[in-house]
Amino acid sequence: MPIIVMLTAAVVLIIIWFIYALIWGKPWSVKLLFTRSFVHFALKGPELLTMIGILEKFGLHGHNAKLSDVSVANETKMYKWIKRDLGRLRSYDRKRQNAKLLLSTDIMDWFLDDLIRTEEFRFHDYPLNQMFGVQSELPNFMMTMHPLVSRLEARNYIKRLKRFGVKFDQVLEGLKVREEKGVLPPRFVIRRVLDEMIAFTGKPARENPLYTVFNDKLGKLETVSAQDRESLLAGVEAEISRTVYPAYSKLIEYFNALEQKATSDDGVWKLPQGGEYYAHCLRSNTSTDYSPEQVHEVGEKEV
Repeated sequence: MPIIVMLTAAVVLIIIWFIYALIWGKPWSVKLLFTRSFVHFALKGPELLTMIGILEKFGLHGHNAKLSDVSVANETKMYKWIKRDLGRLRSYDRKRQNAKLLLSTDIMDWFLDDLIRTEEFRFHDYPLNQMFGVQSELPNFMMTMHPLVSRLEARNYIKRLKRFGVKFDQVLEGLKVREEKGVLPPRFVIRRVLDEMIAFTGKPARENPLYTVFNDKLGKLETVSAQDRESLLAGVEAEISRTVYPAYSKLIEYFNALEQKATSDDGVWKLPQGGEYYAHCLRSNTSTDYSPEQVHEVGEKEV
């Protein structure tokens, strides 16, 4: 076999090995692991990709027609991936890393480890509350972050509206798991969320902000013909009535029933393992191992 053929075969094998390690195995360097972790987080979240706005510069727009998967099953898969990457991060020889790289490694280690610690309390939060949640954040994302700059992205807007039902069902699935575990929002939170959702859906589709904002932005696109504009607006109106409002109706129905089961108690102390969860939140938000009592003492001294 000619030497050139052998060298070519070797190079090909090295490239294949490199790509395999980069995507599925242990990357050749810790820097490549950093990159892979970031890319993995980004690619799993179409909404995040939209907010970053990089792929559009390369003519890629498919992610703008999708919504992020927030199902319990997908979240479980993410935790498995995080544990795998933390193990690989810790397998790199620290002696071969300079001070700057070690700092990045330690930050990444803390970040992934903190996410793993959160798994024990993954159902201890209130995904819908008076401050944030899919009921307010998703419409806001559609109106402020979705890039309505072309007919293609206008069509993607409609495709995203079609995904509201799927996303809301995924959120509802998680809410029911929390209820089974005894994690219910206090009654005042439920009432405020209900009022918000009822107000959002209590108007004709053409008066909903998802329609009016779309209409305003579409009117500024000179590349969209009057005929296309009418067709796109009809599509938005149809999806608000056919998909968006029914998705909200499911959550409204669930929260109406939940309100009857909830109490006026607030604070994490009322939750299962409330004390442990509170301590975890302190560590996650302060990066210290101070006890709640120690943090309280610091507050009394400094405030």
